[in-house]
Amino acid sequence: ALPFNKEEVTHGEVDRGDYSETVYDKWNGYQGSLFANTQYDDEDEQADKVYDHLDKYMDDRRNKNREERLKAEIESARKKKPPVSHIFASYKKDLANLTKEQWENLPEAPNYTVKRQKYNRVMPIPDKIIDMALNDVQYSRSIDANVSGMTSKIPSTPLTEMSIAKGQVLNVKLAEAEDSVTGQSVVNKNTYLEDLGILKMDNAQVEISDLKKARLLMRSVIETKPNDSAGWIAAARIEEMDGRLQEARNILAQGCSKCSDSDDIWLEAARLEPPDKSRSILAKAISQQPYSVNLWLAAAKKEVDARTKSKILRRALEYIPGSQTLWKEAVKLEGTDEARQLLRKAVECVPFSVEMWLALAKLENYEEAKIILNRARMAVPSDHTIWVHAAMLEEAQGVGMDAIDQKIKRCTKTLAKAQVNISRDVWLTEAVKAEQAGSLLTCRAIVKCTMEVDVEPDDYKKVWMQNAADACEKGAIETARALYTEASIRLPKKKKLWKKFFEFEKQNGTPEQVLSAMSKALESNAERTLFWLIYAKQLWIQGNIDKCRQTLEKAKEMHPTKEDIILALIKFERQNKNNARTKELLLEVQEKIGTVKILSLIHI
Repeated sequence: ALPFNKEEVTHGEVDRGDYSETVYDKWNGYQGSLFANTQYDDEDEQADKVYDHLDKYMDDRRNKNREERLKAEIESARKKKPPVSHIFASYKKDLANLTKEQWENLPEAPNYTVKRQKYNRVMPIPDKIIDMALNDVQYSRSIDANVSGMTSKIPSTPLTEMSIAKGQVLNVKLAEAEDSVTGQSVVNKNTYLEDLGILKMDNAQVEISDLKKARLLMRSVIETKPNDSAGWIAAARIEEMDGRLQEARNILAQGCSKCSDSDDIWLEAARLEPPDKSRSILAKAISQQPYSVNLWLAAAKKEVDARTKSKILRRALEYIPGSQTLWKEAVKLEGTDEARQLLRKAVECVPFSVEMWLALAKLENYEEAKIILNRARMAVPSDHTIWVHAAMLEEAQGVGMDAIDQKIKRCTKTLAKAQVNISRDVWLTEAVKAEQAGSLLTCRAIVKCTMEVDVEPDDYKKVWMQNAADACEKGAIETARALYTEASIRLPKKKKLWKKFFEFEKQNGTPEQVLSAMSKALESNAERTLFWLIYAKQLWIQGNIDKCRQTLEKAKEMHPTKEDIILALIKFERQNKNNARTKELLLEVQEKIGTVKILSLIHI
């Protein structure tokens, strides 16, 4: 805009100055301004705005080019002389592969700066101050009985107090350093609640400084995250630990208003209140969160009367009919008839709950229980426990082993068809449970039908023997016996397996069961003299002389040239003082078997 002075504007003639050629310059023109005294109107203002806009536009264009040129100059300068951070960029990437031990073993970087380093200068204490301190001190040269040796007791002086203060400051700094890593606190508010729960509520065991630190920490947590219930609960527990119960209640009251959608803070507030007040708090919490299972359960536990508890739980089921936990608690409070009616409603509201179906089946008679278990199997086709309980139900009615085997086989086939894989450990657990419930036939059927589940053919003997040993350690004797029995049927020629079976029966079975296992082994391994001798010896130990003689005679007929059989028979007859039979046997085998042992016996 042109220069303009409003004060010089008049209605008359205006002196425009000297405009002769003497003051004229070819380049700059006249020294004065031709339009210095003209009036500045709207057209001039509009013209100035247009020119300003054009100047700004041209400046932006030049600025863009200038920035590109400057960027190119910087890039070229960095190529010629790159900064230190770019030089070591590749080495920094390699630091990511360092282990923790290598990182800790890195040496500290020495200080090679040429700048003048600042040192903490310590000025010596003037002699005047030392003399004044010595004049004020009065020495008392006495022997302290509690301290060995002679010491001089010096009273407290400003110098000694200063040294004590420095020591306290140092202790505070060391305590802060213990609780920090590179200057950052290592307190985790998520685990702080657990730590507070572990601590005993004993004021003598908690230091005041620790409580102050904890209060500051929790106050920071609450201010940072006021909608997080964990911070409010931790702050309240700190006050409870300090014995300030009312302060803890006030904190939880504030927390309930801030975090009304959290179950934990309502439960914590109810815990610190007396029974009457806690009921009102839980009622308020339930009014804001009617679909919280934990709040309903806590309200029911606060009541003493079983009827009141039942009413609360039934009211809760109106809001949350799909809660299995609420149905369980409600059923526990009722008698048989009421429990049966509740369970019938429960299986309709929670049809996927196998536990509800089985509980209802136990309360019904045989015919109704069969119908219920069939409905349960249709509702939850992937569960195997329904089949197991159906087999136990049949066994309780006196059904034989074959029918129970067929039911367990149907179970395995149905689950396999539905592509449901039940592990071997789960089946063995079900067998143990059936044994503990007294359903021994069901236990044996489960073991029989699942012997080859999750087992390779090469590992049959090893896995089955280990399973039997594990079951025996758990006290499941019938399960272990069923495992040994089925394993011996499938692997009848394994001598080690039969020996383990014999040992098991001797430790846990009756004499009849021991002989039964040995007779089964003998039937499958009649060609082995070892099993004949083991069986005969067991008969002899049990006092069955006639059966032992018959067994040895039969073994002699099947193995007439076996020295072990002949010697066992001769020993048996001699021990029983049957000398005639002994001589007869010696003469009989003299020609057939001429071994050293036989000839030595004949000589004797």
